[in-house]
Formats: sequence, C-alpha cells, structure tokens
Amino acid sequence: MLSKGFTVKNELYRCNMNAQIAQGVYHLNYGNDPEMGMMFAWSNSYDKSMRFKCAIGAYVFVCSNGIVSGDMGSWGRKHTGSAAEETQEAILLQIDNADVYYNQLVLDKENMKQIILKPKNSARDNGRLFLEHKLINVEQLSIVKNELHTPSYKYEGDSDSLWCLYNHITHALKTSHPKSWLDQQRMIHWFLTNEYQISNSIVGLTESITPVPVVTNQLTIEDAIKEAEQGG
Repeated sequence: MLSKGFTVKNELYRCNMNAQIAQGVYHLNYGNDPEMGMMFAWSNSYDKSMRFKCAIGAYVFVCSNGIVSGDMGSWGRKHTGSAAEETQEAILLQIDNADVYYNQLVLDKENMKQIILKPKNSARDNGRLFLEHKLINVEQLSIVKNELHTPSYKYEGDSDSLWCLYNHITHALKTSHPKSWLDQQRMIHWFLTNEYQISNSIVGLTESITPVPVVTNQLTIEDAIKEAEQGG
C-alpha cells in the first residue's frame, strides 16, 4: 500500500473464541471527504472453515462504521490450489483500483443523503434484511430499532435519510461474528443501493478499473447470500 501513497492510521483485529477465524480492518490515510476515509478489511480462517475474503471500503469518521460496496472492490477465495498466489494478485489489483472504489462509496453516501424515508420504509427494509435475507439477527435488529429512536452518533444529513438508516445498520454490525461481518457489510450495501436504484455512476468507472481476475471458485454475491443463510 505504500507504493500507492497509503499509510495505515489505525488497525483493528478480532477473532472467534478459539482464534481459528480472524478479521482485520485497516483505516487508511487516503481521501479528502470530510466524513469518510478509506478502509481495507479481510477475514480468514486457519482451520479452512471459511474462504479468505478482503475488500477495499470506507469508514465513517464519527463512528468508525465500515462501508463495503456490494459489487466492487471485494474478493473471496477458497483455500484450494493456487489460492495464495491468486489472493496476492487480487489484493494488489484492489489497491491499484482503491481510489475508484473509495470515490464510488463517497458518491453512494451523497446519493443516500438525498433519499428521505418514511418510518414504514425503514421498517420494511429492516424487516426484509432480517426475515427475507437473514443479513441481520435479532440482536442487531433491536440495535437498529434503538438507534432509530435514540442515535448514538450524529450523522450528516437529514435524520430520516437512507444514509442515517444505513449507518444505524452498520453500527449494529459491530456485533457481527468475524466470519460474517464482511459479507453482511457488502450484501447490505448491495441490497440498499439496489432497492433505491443507486447505481455505479462515476464517469468512466468501468474504464478506470483494472479487472480483478475471475476464478471459478471466487465468492459471488449469490454465494455469499447462500453462505449467510446456511450459517456458513
């Protein structure tokens, strides 16, 4: 990351009870947005019970909530064959494209601020995340409910905006297991941007990105949803 001018401002690590599943989050010094900085996150298992996963994302300064795009800047790989070499290559390409991913998340943030929700919309979205997609659990649903009534942080924009709801949800994800946190992050971002038709609208986005190589056992959004539903 030093070759791109990135330096790490903060490091956060977590693991499960037997230390077989680990997660790392790095806050980077990139970006001039007043609300968000760049983030790189990964999760891995030493007992091969889960895929290695990593993503370029962002974090919100006021609360350290993570943001990971649903369909850009994330990558997953099973512990098979040439996984180590492919993982290193994918991480390097993610770093090369990091500024594009970050800028898209900033744009997503600004678009979310423009969408004002009625209480029934917030209830519907949280209900679907909990009941239909199983992307938040009972504890996290309760946290979101409390945050809607008594927010722990003051986010920029209207308190009824999609941006604030999104932050209430990502705040609740701080209780997630290291095995599921990254997938929950990216799938919830995918769900909300798809639901409210927030598209990848940076001019020249596809031309700006060097594609991360696609492999037959790379993690897709459909795979991740199935894993989450199965508790895998």
